[in-house]
Amino acid sequence: MADREAGKLALEYPSEVSDKDLNSIFRSKQVHYHDTDFPHTYEQLKRNGMPPSAFKSAMFVPEDLANYPGVPADGEGKIDFNKSDAPAMRTQAFFIPGGLVLSMYMHHSVFDFSGVTLFWQTFSAHVSIISGQRPELHRAAGNFSSPRCQTLTDP
Repeated sequence: MADREAGKLALEYPSEVSDKDLNSIFRSKQVHYHDTDFPHTYEQLKRNGMPPSAFKSAMFVPEDLANYPGVPADGEGKIDFNKSDAPAMRTQAFFIPGGLVLSMYMHHSVFDFSGVTLFWQTFSAHVSIISGQRPELHRAAGNFSSPRCQTLTDP
């Protein structure tokens, strides 16, 4: 909160992201088939039509959100800014047997639907560029010199 009395939020972001900070923004975790909290393989989920009931938010919430006591444990709902600030975004890849679940948390005061869409378009273009599968996207996504997303700018 930039001004608690007025209820104004401020978005602060660094011009450089350290490896430590990057680990907070984006993490990964291996989920094993024998985990009782997620006893599914990707093939089973695909065969069953990817039932939403298999994906419990508490299982797939980005782990770094636990560092913000004001954010509800499942990452959904109102933030208690009297307890802590809240990150603008957190992403975590949960590798399940045969696939992955990509989880994201984006604070709605920073990202609206079109902002989320722009993020995922840019993210997927970078994944394609890095993997070498779609080099023509390099021109469409902008000339990024690093595999890390630097900044998103207005066109």
